[in-house]
Amino acid sequence: MQSVAVGWQIYEITKAAARFGARGAGPVSPGILLFLVTGHAADAFNRRKLLMTCYAGFGVCSALLLFYALSGLRTVLPMYAIVVLLGVVRSFQQPSQPLAPAAIIPQEHLQNAIAWNSSVNQGGTILGLPSAA
Repeated sequence: MQSVAVGWQIYEITKAAARFGARGAGPVSPGILLFLVTGHAADAFNRRKLLMTCYAGFGVCSALLLFYALSGLRTVLPMYAIVVLLGVVRSFQQPSQPLAPAAIIPQEHLQNAIAWNSSVNQGGTILGLPSAA
């Protein structure tokens, strides 16, 4: 939803479809450039703390987007910077996320939790909902 809102706001400011399309490169570029660093960070650091930091980063980026939207600025450069920052945060979150349950859930409950997570995601896919994990 946030991606759609950002794209819509960029289009409203610029009235240029090309700038709207350029917004898509912002979240992807950091992942391509930082994949070695982020993969190493996921292996080297506590995944739970890394994920908590990433979720805090997502919150900060969302707050920055809110501030930008409420400020009435009519330039898109700050918005592109926030989108790139979101990409950096996401590039650290993605390699840590798949293994997070093993770091958070006690071993005796892990198999049951993975089964429930898979069931919820499959049910959501059937209903057309976004992934929960």
